[in-house]
Amino acid sequence: MDRVARSVKQGIALIDELTEKGIKLHVLNMGMFDGSPTSKLIRNILLSVAEWEREMILERQREGIAVAKAQGKYKGKPKKYHDKNESMQHALELFANRATNGKTVKQICQITKVSRASLYNIAKEKGIL
Repeated sequence: MDRVARSVKQGIALIDELTEKGIKLHVLNMGMFDGSPTSKLIRNILLSVAEWEREMILERQREGIAVAKAQGKYKGKPKKYHDKNESMQHALELFANRATNGKTVKQICQITKVSRASLYNIAKEKGIL
């Protein structure tokens, strides 16, 4: 049931929609969900357990990340444009001198293959913007 939906509300809506169309959901090891009161009870219990399990996984993940950060092992996703990245350095040079070189931001991004958002973000970090 945890593959059907991420929350109880979403799962109930999906299964009810299928039932209204005359479709019976058959979970191989659980039986048939046909809209009867018993199947609704089992559906709600299974979806509640699936949602609880998902929340527990996320909580453990957050705790693990906090521990790793405290130990200095978790640094997040590595940045694509670091200080030694030549294309970003070239883009920053062109960006800083765009008044004299006549290049627009769009042209600089096309030449260096750096995204506009990344160029602006790093230029802001470096104090160029």
